Amino acid sequence: MDATWIENMNSVMDDSKELTLAADRIKLLPTTKLILESFDLSYSSPATISRTGVLYMDNSLMGYKPYYFRWCKMYKPDGVTEDKRPEKMREILEEYSEHILEPLIK
Repeated sequence: MDATWIENMNSVMDDSKELTLAADRIKLLPTTKLILESFDLSYSSPATISRTGVLYMDNSLMGYKPYYFRWCKMYKPDGVTEDKRPEKMREILEEYSEHILEPLIK
């Protein structure tokens, strides 16, 4: 996360729930919750860290499935636009995972 970006998020994470941008201010509902995914929080200030709940997930514990199924969702053959992505191809790839890829890895 970029240092400037994360500092702008501090106002969203405090009691005011207001996102302050360069040219705009966006007031969020009190029931709004944020879920952010970040590789690290090295640019975060102590104020930011104190407002977050951190869940650490080690890549070695997740295995290949999250990566593979994400790839299946993003896969599109050459010449196919995003909104015309073939659902059948996705089903076939996911089926291969269960019947071919999983036994091969084991």
